[in-house]
Amino acid sequence: MRAKDRVTAVLCVNADGSHKLLIAIIGKAVRPLCFRPPAPGFPMPYFSQVNSWMDVPTMAHWFASVFVQEVRRVTTEPVFLIMDNAPSHGELKEDGVTIVCLPHNTTSMYQPLDVGIISAVKRRYNGRLLRRVLRRLNAQTAADCGTGLPSSPATDQHSPAPPVDDPSALGGPSCTPRSARSPHLCGALCMAAAAASRRCAFQW
Repeated sequence: MRAKDRVTAVLCVNADGSHKLLIAIIGKAVRPLCFRPPAPGFPMPYFSQVNSWMDVPTMAHWFASVFVQEVRRVTTEPVFLIMDNAPSHGELKEDGVTIVCLPHNTTSMYQPLDVGIISAVKRRYNGRLLRRVLRRLNAQTAADCGTGLPSSPATDQHSPAPPVDDPSALGGPSCTPRSARSPHLCGALCMAAAAASRRCAFQW
């Protein structure tokens, strides 16, 4: 996978989950095109790294510009930062912050974010991405066929999407010749809509 095809997300929360730092994103582009004016700026802390990975300089930058500033905004008490012992974390030092590294091969058992929080974030991200793709595909299908997936708050909200069992509801067999060039799109929309309906029940 090329560096342009991936990003790294950095998650950090306090022990009881009452304070969550903004998710930081590591990508390859120094200034992604999608966030250049007149588009809104990036809504999260963003760092550039040639492979879109966490490395020592990026970790030090995140630690100083995100973690320390956000922690000191809410408390002046001493704090612990618990993380795995990846070499890319380097040596971090700050008054009032104690770094605690977990032993080797224990992250999946003892690090709370790895135990379930990161997977939950991925599921919610995938659900939102799927709904966005469905909206775009449905808009294109409607433009080509004069029909589309019935409008429902499920495409934006958390309620289950209506079941779609008939491909013609998405412009299947009833498609005009213009859209018939991609008949697999109609079937894909049906499957995606059904998947979204099943997933919404437990994601939100």
